[in-house]
Amino acid sequence: MKKIVSNWVHIPGKHCASTAIRDTMRFNGHDLTEAMCFGLGAGLGVVYLKMDSMTPTRLVMTRSWSLEEDFFSALGIPFRWKDEDDPKKAFDDVKAWIDMDAPVLLRADIYYLDYYRSNTHFNGHVIAMWGYDDEKEEVYLSDTEREGLQSVSYSSLAEARSSSAPPPVKNNWHEVNYKEPLGDLKKPVIEAIRKNAYNLFHGIEDFPIPAGTRALREIAQDLPSWGQARDWKWCARFTYQVIEKRGTGGSAFRKMYTDFLGEAEDIAPEIKPLKLKEKMAEIAATWSRLASLLKDISESSEPSRFREAVPVVEDLAGKEEAYTKEVLRNL
Repeated sequence: MKKIVSNWVHIPGKHCASTAIRDTMRFNGHDLTEAMCFGLGAGLGVVYLKMDSMTPTRLVMTRSWSLEEDFFSALGIPFRWKDEDDPKKAFDDVKAWIDMDAPVLLRADIYYLDYYRSNTHFNGHVIAMWGYDDEKEEVYLSDTEREGLQSVSYSSLAEARSSSAPPPVKNNWHEVNYKEPLGDLKKPVIEAIRKNAYNLFHGIEDFPIPAGTRALREIAQDLPSWGQARDWKWCARFTYQVIEKRGTGGSAFRKMYTDFLGEAEDIAPEIKPLKLKEKMAEIAATWSRLASLLKDISESSEPSRFREAVPVVEDLAGKEEAYTKEVLRNL
């Protein structure tokens, strides 16, 4: 049997999860931009992890861990990442929704997705599934900036959905089948802005590693020691990439969030006097300044140059703290 969801939707985007959410919501009749989906999901974050057994040994991530859950929660739409130990049942469950013309969000490791040809495991990838072909044993997915639908073999998708690379995925999926009107977005938008500011300032409750602006302060303190890492060049290069290149839309997602704040001003004009969009644009520019410096360091032969990045990260921490305090005082 072959089935592709009728009138499937894919507009190439900047980030995997916000693109997949935007596509599947638009298919359901909700005309939201990718920036709005990212913002409603309170998508900004900072996490810092240092572990000699990893590659790279210093890891900075700049997106919230709960964007998908927070997006649907903001709109009052029931959501949870379902999991399943049995790969066959997990696939059958997904196919059943496709048969009903409902697209499905999947978590997957890009290492096993045929079209990536990646040498690196990354389990945080989110894609939308729109169809399958039992005869060819292929599924059809939409993915971020790629045009059209991508074909992946059944066996590759099974490996991608059950990868044990950290953090492990467990055949996670969720159908997007919500066609009721969303109503006025003013309250959800304001609450999402406040929630994201709260998470950035206070970090993540019960999270075992530094997160939010506290993570930025720890990075600034730790940066001089990065030059002692066995893979110091890759630490610098990878951090540059996760700020500017790896599905962030530039500036550690802050450019996309700036666009969201611009849309938010149209929906809730009372936030405009706070100049949040302008403040976030300055934060985005500082992230890009940090990325450019780390790229230069990765191409140099001087590991001591990490000290040059300390004042930039300190400036960044100060700007993000000031932004979050402004939001929490006034919204």
